[in-house]
Amino acid sequence: IFYSLDEQLGLHGKGTRVFAVESALDQKPLVIKDCWDPTVTVSDHVIHTKLQDPSRDSLVVRSLNDEWVFIGKEDPGDRLDRECAQRLDGVYCHVGSRCWDNIKSLPGITIMQDHMRPSIGLFSKSLVPQSVTSICAAMMTSQDLANVLNDSQEKSRLEERHRSRTSFTTCGVDILWFGTAREMFHGIIGAVTGHRNAYKRRNVLHCDVSDGNTMFLVEAISAESSCPSTS
Repeated sequence: IFYSLDEQLGLHGKGTRVFAVESALDQKPLVIKDCWDPTVTVSDHVIHTKLQDPSRDSLVVRSLNDEWVFIGKEDPGDRLDRECAQRLDGVYCHVGSRCWDNIKSLPGITIMQDHMRPSIGLFSKSLVPQSVTSICAAMMTSQDLANVLNDSQEKSRLEERHRSRTSFTTCGVDILWFGTAREMFHGIIGAVTGHRNAYKRRNVLHCDVSDGNTMFLVEAISAESSCPSTS
């Protein structure tokens, strides 16, 4: 682990922690997000599986060679964005062009590599996915657990959550770290492109488009790459 990029403390909420690491296989930078999801159906893994599924895209078909092929035309908005950026500095998404494509990993969308659900093997002979219920069950009696999770109790109910870890190959810094007006423009255009691709081509609409959920893509996890203007 190189850095702990973000950490939310407290008994309520998702308890999100984000780490910058290096892959043991190829030494490439990765970002790992560790959090407690309220339900299995809204985890990062489920959402990003949809975002990286070409079968949800009407502009992509499977060929006779069992390969996905893009059959659509370039979005006029993408062309205008690129032309504007080229007029400004001759550079358009020079980092992103090496990681995104127009089939599976759509421009502007974080790329998921892997996912896992940590188990509580330390407390049980069999590996059980970590959740509020499973951890409580391993540490208290069934009667105490029933009291904790009982809706009829006057005190606030302990919400069930499931632990999830997801790794991403795209690394970024806060979008508010821009150094020039040009960088701010590129960051906003990239955010619009990503959310537009998610909605138009994957039928996924983000519910919280904020600066905390929008990043500048950088080449590596390093002090040199932490400022977009130098990467």
